[in-house]
Amino acid sequence: MTCALFWTVLTTSTSTAFAMTGVQATLADAGEDSDYRTLTAPPTVTNFLRQTYIAVRELAFNWEKYPYDHEFTVRMFTDGLPSLFEVCFVLATTLSFILFRIIFDPLLRAWLQRAKFRECDAQKFPECFFRSIYYVCITSYGVYAIYLSGKHVFFQEPCTCFEMNPDLDQYFSQPMPTDLLILYGVQFSYYLANVYMVTLLDTVKKDTGMMLVHHIVTITLIGFSYLARYLKVGCIVYLLHDVSDAILESGKLLIYYNGSENKRHPCGEFISTSLFIAFTFSWFFLRIYMFPLRMLHATNWCVYLKRDHMIPRFYLPFNLLLLALVIMHHIWGWFILRMCVRLLLGRANRLEDIREEEESNGHVLKDKKA
Repeated sequence: MTCALFWTVLTTSTSTAFAMTGVQATLADAGEDSDYRTLTAPPTVTNFLRQTYIAVRELAFNWEKYPYDHEFTVRMFTDGLPSLFEVCFVLATTLSFILFRIIFDPLLRAWLQRAKFRECDAQKFPECFFRSIYYVCITSYGVYAIYLSGKHVFFQEPCTCFEMNPDLDQYFSQPMPTDLLILYGVQFSYYLANVYMVTLLDTVKKDTGMMLVHHIVTITLIGFSYLARYLKVGCIVYLLHDVSDAILESGKLLIYYNGSENKRHPCGEFISTSLFIAFTFSWFFLRIYMFPLRMLHATNWCVYLKRDHMIPRFYLPFNLLLLALVIMHHIWGWFILRMCVRLLLGRANRLEDIREEEESNGHVLKDKKA
C-alpha cells in the first residue's frame, strides 16, 4: 500500500507540477485568446491542465462572487427528492441483488466442489459470477443508452451536460430522460447492495477497506448528483468505469474455470490473458486518461464557461469526490502495474487478482463465512 500511495503521489504531483509550470507560462496568453476561452470540445492533455487551472482559480474559493446557494439546497431536498415509485424501484432492485447472492452462492459452491475447483477459486467464483453478469448487462445498456441510441451527445460533448434551464422555479420540474433514470436507479441499487456484499459476503482482499470507501463515495455522488439533477455527469462516470469492470470480471471467471481440477486449459489461458491485456488498456485509457478529459473537464472548464449563466453549485464538494475517485484509480493502477511486472518477470504462474489477501501458501483466502 505504501508503494501504491507513492505511485499516486508521484503521478498527481507530476501532473500538478506540469500544470503549474506550463499553465502559468501561458495563462496570460490564454486570458487574451477569446477562441481558447470559449473552447468546449474535449481538450488535449495540455489544454485540460490549463483550463482546469483557470477554472479552479476562479471557482473554487471565490466565495464572494459565487456564494453558497442555500435556497437551491433546500429545493434539492424538497422538489428534488425521488418519487415513491423511484424509491420502491431502488429498494426492490437492491433487495433482488442481495437475494441473488444469498440464494445462488451456496448452489454455485456445491457445483464448484463437484467440479473439483481449487478451494480458493471456489470461494471467489460466486461473487465474480454475480459481478460479471451485472457489469456485462449494465455496460451493454449504458453504452446503448448513452452512446449508440443517438438520443444524447453529452459524452461526445461534455459541456452539454449543463444545458438546463437555470431558473430555480423551473429547474426541478424539467423532465429527466427515462433511459438515464433507469441507469441511475439500477446503479444506485447495485452499490447499495455492494456495501452489504463486500462487508458480509465477499472474501477479504487487500483493498476491502478502500473498496468500501469507493462504494460510499460512489453512492454519495449518485445520490447528490440525482438531487442536483446532474444525471448526465453521473452517466459519464458510469460509462468510463463499467467497461473496465465488465472485462475484469469476465476475465477472472475464465481464470477460475481454468484452475478447475488443477489443470490448465490452453484456450482458457489465451482468452484470459487477452482479457487481462484488454482490461489493462481500458483501465489506463478510460480511467486514468479519459476520466479527467471527459469528467473533470465537464465539471471544471464547462462550469467555468457557463458561470455567467448558472451558479456553480457544489463545485468544490463534487470535484473533491471526483478527485477521490481519481486517487483510487491511480492506487488500483499501481496494483495492475505490479501484476504486469510479475507476469513479465515470471513471478506469477497465472493471472491473479493481486488485491486478494493470501496466506503463506499463496492460495487460501480469508472467507467471511468460514
